Amino acid sequence: MNKPLEKQAEGVNPDTDLRSVSLHSKHPAQVWVVVEQTPDETNRINYDSKRNLFVRTEHKSLSYYRGFSGVYGWIGGTGLPPGIHYDVFLFTRRSLRLGEVLQGHICGMYWRKDGDHKFVAVDNDLLKTMKAPELKYLSKEQYAELMRLYPNPRENEQWCEATIAINHLSTKKPTHA
Repeated sequence: MNKPLEKQAEGVNPDTDLRSVSLHSKHPAQVWVVVEQTPDETNRINYDSKRNLFVRTEHKSLSYYRGFSGVYGWIGGTGLPPGIHYDVFLFTRRSLRLGEVLQGHICGMYWRKDGDHKFVAVDNDLLKTMKAPELKYLSKEQYAELMRLYPNPRENEQWCEATIAINHLSTKKPTHA
């Protein structure tokens, strides 16, 4: 049975309407990431946009079981789950909660044949440790985490660097829920 969860985000009003998050002013290179999945949650969490709350599902969390230490969510301003929107994996060392919104710097994407592309971003703190926001400048550990998410790309699917991801965000609208 799906169970509603409270939005508990440090520094974020639990009454914040996540439906009002817009594109970042420096979009597409920078984005607002809305946290939908934390690294310690074994079950997949879905956002219910009608009720503005999160729901734990019976499904396993891909990011948890494949060892991703960051958070998963959607790019604010591109739509809302469960409708059409862009998904994003965010590398961060911060302990974040559902519904928290923070800045991410696009560094790549996983291009999926079905159009449900997964963007990759780093937060401000991690960006300071990198030469530039690019997949190739992630630490060896972070890069290994990323490759575990989609270890065997299917035909016509691949990891792409920041320039391709940013170009896609600037020229295409999301087409997949």
